[in-house]
Amino acid sequence: MKKELWVSYLLAVLGFFGIGGVHRFYLGKPISGLLYLFTGGLFGIGTVVDLVRMPDLVATENLRLLAASADPALGLHGDAETSAKLAQLMGRQRPPALLPPSAAPATPPAEDLSVKAEHQILQLAKQRGGTVTIAMVALETGLPMAQAKTELERLTQSGFCRVDVAEDGAEVYLFPGLASTRPIMTS
Repeated sequence: MKKELWVSYLLAVLGFFGIGGVHRFYLGKPISGLLYLFTGGLFGIGTVVDLVRMPDLVATENLRLLAASADPALGLHGDAETSAKLAQLMGRQRPPALLPPSAAPATPPAEDLSVKAEHQILQLAKQRGGTVTIAMVALETGLPMAQAKTELERLTQSGFCRVDVAEDGAEVYLFPGLASTRPIMTS
């Protein structure tokens, strides 16, 4: 049964009248409910914090209930995974303020990372006279070697740079628009 925000607020207010933690029982958190009951809502501080966080607490419980009632074949387990899969199944994202903290995206979308990586690579190429290596990109940008290589190969396939091989056998990526007029390597 869907939990209502107004009921949660009403039950939380009871904590100020000596019956703390009832809202926690209502929201499927019996252990913290007992703790609140015996400590007066963690001496009132926990109840005040819960009043501020109440929309998130109710949304989290409603997602858990929705997942519990969903078809087990969907493979929904755990709060963060459940929230993400439910949002995907519903074909829309919930506003970030309504997502429980554990369900908030930990990393930006791949396209944002790719744009950031591209910018970092171009900055490095500019500093290095238009020439970089995979190791240089990984070292200077903090990207893992595999991702640095993937990004450089993507830029090469798109025609933004070309690959050459240095005397030591390293792949060197040349960005003609950022090339220095002075030689990079001397023989």
